[in-house]
Amino acid sequence: MLLRGTERLSREQLDTALDGMGASLGVETRMEALILRGAVLSANLPRFLDLLTEVISRPGFRAPEIEKLKAEICAGIMEELGHDAELGLRLFNGFLFQGHPYGNPVVGELRSVRMFTEQDTRSQFDRLFRERGLLVLGSGDASPDAIRVWAKIAGHDPARGRAVCCRADTADKIR
Repeated sequence: MLLRGTERLSREQLDTALDGMGASLGVETRMEALILRGAVLSANLPRFLDLLTEVISRPGFRAPEIEKLKAEICAGIMEELGHDAELGLRLFNGFLFQGHPYGNPVVGELRSVRMFTEQDTRSQFDRLFRERGLLVLGSGDASPDAIRVWAKIAGHDPARGRAVCCRADTADKIR
C-alpha cells in the first residue's frame, strides 16, 4: 500500500515523481520485516529522501487502492493454491510453525484478505512504523551524515531502533 500514493500524491503522481528523478522504490514483505528498497542518483538524493519521508509518514491508504490490492492478493493466493509446490510449502509452514506467526502465509488467507479494511491498514502501519521504529540503511554515494539527518527528519526514534549507513569501505552506526 505504501507505493499506492500518499495523502498528497496519487499512485500515478508518486510513480511520475520517482521516474522524474530516475529513482526506483520497492516494498518487500517478509515474515520478519517490511523492507523498502530504493535507488537514486546521488544528485537526486535530497528530493528522493523528501519523497520517501512522505511515503512513510503520510501514506494515502485510499479505499479504492485497498480494494484493488485486495483483489490482486486474492488472485495471487488462488493461483498459488493451484500449484502443488506452493500449496505444499504453505501447508508445511503452517504445520511446522503451528501457533507462531511464521505459520501464517505472508500475504494472508483468502478470508482474512477479503475482510481487511482501511482501518486495519492504518493500524498495521502504525504498529510497524510508529511503534517499532525503523532500521535505516544507506549505501553507495550517501554520506553517513545525509542518512543521519534524513532519519531524524523522518521521525526516527533512536530509542526504538537505529540508523545505519553502510559504505563500500566502512559501516558506521549512527546514534
